[in-house]
Amino acid sequence: MALIDLTVVWDLIMISNILFGRLVDEVEEISQTRSLVGLQGQTEKINTLGERMTILTEVLEEVAAFESIVQLTCEEAQIVKEQIAGRYVQDHNKLWFWESLKGQASRITYDGEDGLALISKAILGNPTLYIALTDDEFPPWPVLKGNKNDILGLISELRFFEYFLTIPPFEWVIFDNHHNQLIGVNIELENL
Repeated sequence: MALIDLTVVWDLIMISNILFGRLVDEVEEISQTRSLVGLQGQTEKINTLGERMTILTEVLEEVAAFESIVQLTCEEAQIVKEQIAGRYVQDHNKLWFWESLKGQASRITYDGEDGLALISKAILGNPTLYIALTDDEFPPWPVLKGNKNDILGLISELRFFEYFLTIPPFEWVIFDNHHNQLIGVNIELENL
């Protein structure tokens, strides 16, 4: 069983508090909203925040089953995000980095196929990977580090969510998006 560093637990508590604070702010806004249309829009925002909390909870419940996986501190996760943004993304303010990539990207749609099997074919061996849990949200994003087999095993245990994968020292990046597309930069995906 993987040991979890107390700083990681503290970071998770801080992220949860940030998300809970956003949820409380949204609820307060709703209580001040009078129109039904406004209420519907606010409810959708709360549902989105609730979903984000759910994926974090799901990941925390599953991560202990994978020995090599550890969560990076908030500072380390920020470095991963900045490295990917600096190397591969034109507009760092985009919600979906994969919409604003620098250079040539390879894309493959995996509607009827197993996206994780395609990723496994694209990444040779069992290297250490970073996975950023972006899940249709702006940063901060939790980032986990572990070997390929454990990271892909973790993803397979969870419901679908958006994420990106990379390796130290950020030689390539693969995004898995809500269109069931894998988008890679500096890694070949099209001939898998």
